[in-house]
Amino acid sequence: MASTVDDVVEETPLLSSRASSTRKASSTTSSSSSSSSLQTGLASPVTPRKSATYIIALIIAFILFISIGDELIQPAQTRVVESIYCRQYYEKVNPGLVGGDGWVDERFCKISKVQGQVASLRALLLSLEGAGMLFLSVPWGYFADTYGRRPVFLLLTLGAWVKAAWIMVVLSFWKILPLELVWLGALSIFIGGGSSVANAMIFTVISDVVPESGRVQVFFFIAAAGMSTQFVGPFTSAMLMVTNPWIPMFLGLALQLVPLFLYHRLPETLGYNAKPSIPPSSLSSSPSPSIHSTKRSRTEGVLEALQDSYTFVMSDRRLLLMFPAFFIQLILMSRDVLMQYISVRYQISLAKATVLISIRSGLILVLNLVLWPLLTWLFRTKWRFHPQKADLLLSRSSVLIMSVGFLFIALAPTHIIRKPKRNPKSSQYLYLGLNPQLDKNISGLPNSTVLSSPYNWHEKHMTEYQKSSGSQRR
Repeated sequence: MASTVDDVVEETPLLSSRASSTRKASSTTSSSSSSSSLQTGLASPVTPRKSATYIIALIIAFILFISIGDELIQPAQTRVVESIYCRQYYEKVNPGLVGGDGWVDERFCKISKVQGQVASLRALLLSLEGAGMLFLSVPWGYFADTYGRRPVFLLLTLGAWVKAAWIMVVLSFWKILPLELVWLGALSIFIGGGSSVANAMIFTVISDVVPESGRVQVFFFIAAAGMSTQFVGPFTSAMLMVTNPWIPMFLGLALQLVPLFLYHRLPETLGYNAKPSIPPSSLSSSPSPSIHSTKRSRTEGVLEALQDSYTFVMSDRRLLLMFPAFFIQLILMSRDVLMQYISVRYQISLAKATVLISIRSGLILVLNLVLWPLLTWLFRTKWRFHPQKADLLLSRSSVLIMSVGFLFIALAPTHIIRKPKRNPKSSQYLYLGLNPQLDKNISGLPNSTVLSSPYNWHEKHMTEYQKSSGSQRR
């Protein structure tokens, strides 16, 4: 794939082509402002262009460190917030449940009063971040098309770290600071634009260096890289949360700093295939623009980008039908919401709910690495489908399968599906088959009944039921 990818001559801007064409008149401003650097570059030998494989590898490294750090932080963060609200509640209602260490056992924290506070805190934080991304995505896209992708990647990494660090500070001083101050973490959206810009930047860089015929394969690998962190990160966080939830939080914060040290190795992909053709004489003769004209051209460029994006969406009504899909994704695909739902509905700890989320991500990883690439090969190579038609069919199939999957999640009566041998008329349970070593690790979790052997789980509860029935008869 490296030879095919490296020979591509294509560049795709983050914004649409019409917006770029309308700003050609103002491009002389940015080019003249950097005339000295261009003259230096023309006088010196041209720096060898990095291969597409090298760039993709760096992008995957960025994804791995940022995502796995976030996956370590989020479950532990939710547990700390839950424990704080739980302690505050029982100190007023039932102080006897507060232990000698000052905290309440997690099994008493699954009440609606506590969980409602946890959900409200998380929901408003997500809403503030979503509002910020709604207004800042286009300006940051214009910035990336004008000044390059590298600075945006740097700011995105810094913004993610600042948000996580601020929330940890608030949780550390919860006796002094109200937990609602974590909402100020949404201001980190101004540093880079947040996850929406991050996703757009990843796809843009891939589009800069990879031909259209090979992009879907690369996108699958990018998705697999992100999904691998959702498999490893939550499982590791669950194991560390047994000892102390602050351990995965500090570890995740440290991992999110690593991309800052990789930043200097990331090449710029804006104009990846462009050849310098501006003579030094034309650069020296161009007049220097004033500060006011530069600011005006930048403002006009942002406004033109916003207008072009709005016109592009409204020009085709079929695009409007895609908006509900984005809102549904925000609701259903949020693993924090799903983790809290599993913990409350099945009365299990957040650590064990995190393990279930990790297994779900592992199954999705297998689909991205094996099933979807195989189907792509069959559609394009064996069945001779056009690439766009094949991608459309695969996308529709993914949406259908995802809908069925969420229906199963909603209808699942318990966290395991298996008929107990001694009572075939009772409800079914979902059994997630694990390897023996993994089962041993999971069984070490306190109060664990989720992923231990379903037969042992049933035997244990049947024995307790028989003992209680016998004592009542006596």
